[in-house]
Amino acid sequence: MKRIIKYAWIWTVFLLLGTACQEDAMIIDPDVSHGKSTEAGETLESVGALNSVEQPKSNIINLYIGNTNEAENPDAELEDEIYFELAKPAEKNLTLTVAVDEGFREDDDQYKSDYCELFKKEHNMMVTSILSWQGGVYRYMKVNGATEGTITIPAGQRKSSKIKLTFIRDAELMGGQAFIYPLTAIDTETGEEYGRLDYIIHTFDKGARGERDVTIVAYVNTEVMNPLIADQLTRKVEKMIWDPYEIVPVVPLSPVVDILNVRTAMLKNEQGRAMLGYTTDMEYVLKHNDKYIQPMRQGGMKVCLTIKGGGTGLGFCNLTDEQVADFAAQVKVAVDIYGLDGVNLWDEGSDYGKAGMPPMNDASYAKLIKTLKETMPGKLVTLTDTPETTSSLRSVQGGISAGQYLDYAWSPISAFLNPYADGAELKPIAGLELAKYGSISVPMMSSKMSYDEMEVIENNLFLLVDETTVINDKIFVFDDLTYIDYGDEGILTGTFSMTLGILYDMNPLLESPDYSYAYMTMIETSGSLADYYAFRKDW
Repeated sequence: MKRIIKYAWIWTVFLLLGTACQEDAMIIDPDVSHGKSTEAGETLESVGALNSVEQPKSNIINLYIGNTNEAENPDAELEDEIYFELAKPAEKNLTLTVAVDEGFREDDDQYKSDYCELFKKEHNMMVTSILSWQGGVYRYMKVNGATEGTITIPAGQRKSSKIKLTFIRDAELMGGQAFIYPLTAIDTETGEEYGRLDYIIHTFDKGARGERDVTIVAYVNTEVMNPLIADQLTRKVEKMIWDPYEIVPVVPLSPVVDILNVRTAMLKNEQGRAMLGYTTDMEYVLKHNDKYIQPMRQGGMKVCLTIKGGGTGLGFCNLTDEQVADFAAQVKVAVDIYGLDGVNLWDEGSDYGKAGMPPMNDASYAKLIKTLKETMPGKLVTLTDTPETTSSLRSVQGGISAGQYLDYAWSPISAFLNPYADGAELKPIAGLELAKYGSISVPMMSSKMSYDEMEVIENNLFLLVDETTVINDKIFVFDDLTYIDYGDEGILTGTFSMTLGILYDMNPLLESPDYSYAYMTMIETSGSLADYYAFRKDW
């Protein structure tokens, strides 16, 4: 095996390095002098809402215009349209003036700085603004080709006409940043603010998904994090040849995460009925899916709901046929209503054996998987393989090979399962082929981990390239994405780059090790993630 790094301290170095833009990071707890909230007022709820065509029903619009540092043509434009929709028909003609927030229009740099600080405090996202010495905000943004525009809602109607926004990038606009443009809609007659949208324009290139060399799965715990953190990471692989020096693209720039599992939903017993429930935070995210989920799906990411046990003694393994059908129908409704791409079944916390609850039966879990897939044929059904509750799935149950109805299955983060290895005691799920099973489940590798913990992870990862172990090296599963903390500045970039780098620089199957080259797996983050505690939940 070539270039094997068998020293856990190497991991720590990567975790501490972080990204270059972390140098100026600060705690999101500023003293904001103007004290004006960046949230729109009650009029958004009671009167109506200002909406983006690209990302409707969200008051924060994240758009990506690319990185001037890497673009062959540094000049680019990005367009969107906005409109206002009233909660009820207008009693009379209503005309609204759409323009950038007054303090930004007047190029008050102190006001803009305070606004950015308050936005970070409220939303846990790093943003910056166009300053006066850079030519002012209207150098980089136009409203209908000018500094402002108007939209009208005729009497008796609810929705206004649309107005075009144009965002501009040139060679002088710094790359890797998240520039904020607050847009307001003001009643031209009364001066009342009817709506506000914060546009975040990222000079960050996310690349394109295209054909993927691996499938990358990650989790987000909504009790802690904003799911949009999953959309802030990109990956590319390059081969560097030393003599003569040449950089050869191997994996083009693309988003890191392919499938995001948001958690947690639960199966709970309610008076004998298997009911789908949610944690408070999960319910909030689902009800605000236009803001927290749909932007990622627009970019091609699959977002799935993780369902666990609800601690009531009823779970995936002890359902009746009627409960299976009922629960699958509830799941389908949720997936459809909240615009999701499927579900991830993780049988943990069911608390089987509770008094009054039926015993586990071998056919229940297989029937549930089959029914879910047949009920949602165009959606993903995935499984976290928990051996204590999935043992029945390793054989055909009632004529059902559960693996035929699963899109993917993978090890839980707490284990490293490889049922396809020669001589493995744990057998594969019936009907599930090796290409759909992910053994590589990786925790976020904190610098606070012990040497022994790092070594276990490292040893598991090197099974990918030991030339003897039968294992799928095309699916990687990562634990809950987390914020950057002090001492763990590289917890995201380090975890992904070191894990995925195993496939290239340490893979003896690629080519002979003559040390005339090196592979580099590079993980980059958007400017809005470049701060401590960024993308913690903001609700």
